[in-house]
Amino acid sequence: MVISIVTPTLNARRYLPECIASVKAQRSAGGVIEHIVVDGGSTDGTADYAEAHNVRVLRGKDKGIFDAINRGSRASSGEWLGFLGADDVLLDRALDAIVASAGHTSSPWATGSVRYIDEANKPIGNLRPLPEWVPTSMMACLGWSPTHHIATYLRREFFEELGGFNIEYTVAADYDLFLRATARAACQRIDGTLAAMRRTGTNFSARNAALGRQQCLAIRQRYGPRFRCQQRVYREIVRVWVNAANPTWSMRKVFGRPY
Repeated sequence: MVISIVTPTLNARRYLPECIASVKAQRSAGGVIEHIVVDGGSTDGTADYAEAHNVRVLRGKDKGIFDAINRGSRASSGEWLGFLGADDVLLDRALDAIVASAGHTSSPWATGSVRYIDEANKPIGNLRPLPEWVPTSMMACLGWSPTHHIATYLRREFFEELGGFNIEYTVAADYDLFLRATARAACQRIDGTLAAMRRTGTNFSARNAALGRQQCLAIRQRYGPRFRCQQRVYREIVRVWVNAANPTWSMRKVFGRPY
């Protein structure tokens, strides 16, 4: 079994060593790990560093993060595809969990929890994916995706069937993809935290928060129920579950320290 990890980069030299090291540490997993860096034109040595550490690099301009991920996914050879930001890391034995999941389920995709960390790698809370009883229409009303792309893996044929990420959603393409995936097939939930997402305040989604909100609204209008009252009810149901299932994450919001 081959698992391909695609990492889009642009001047990401600062954290890339930790990202690459976390993927290399997965070599004991019961499968072959392929790591591909898709670089959009870095000038800080990002691509050179990756190549020097035996990571395959695809160079060239792209239309954003999700366009780069699509490109890397098409060029990869994995039976399963995963996505990891240059400033994020895989956690210990994460891909062992993916291999085990693939071996006992027919589901074409799987997801686990994500851990938030700060610039110094300090854990600042975990976030679990939504349970299986949440349908596409309800998930669309939340306004953001608690299913994280760095903790989610798809079979290649399923990713291709979905058409990959819709790059029209430059910020929220992962939200759109997972809504479309939920509508087509049940997702295997993995009991464990698979990856750590670094929150620095300078993340792409944070720097483009207003555009992200606009795109999430468009996604809600596309996939959510027609009536606003039903949208509000659905949103509150999901919001209550998310807050109850992730108390540390919830408390940080209450005390004014959002991720």
